[in-house]
Amino acid sequence: MLDHFKGLITFSAKDTKESLKFKKKYEGKKNQIKSFLNFYKFRNVKFLDKDATKLIPGFFLKKIFSLAYFDMDLYEPTYRALLLFEIKLLCLEYVEK
Repeated sequence: MLDHFKGLITFSAKDTKESLKFKKKYEGKKNQIKSFLNFYKFRNVKFLDKDATKLIPGFFLKKIFSLAYFDMDLYEPTYRALLLFEIKLLCLEYVEK
């Protein structure tokens, strides 16, 4: 789980002007998320207290994921997170028989 738990902080020109009123809002609540994970007995969930815009390309290159869930409201963090996973996402295929 990648979240810096500081709310919305990294705005870019591609974000709407209206979005600026939400600066530092919508902070993730780590304890609430942990309670949810424990209730549903999710195992092997790692918390990365980091900002997606500050990670270097290839950060996740040697990691294996069964689920990647993106809940980001701003352009730059979303774009940067997708770039971090780009190689892994492009290598996967869904084949229907």
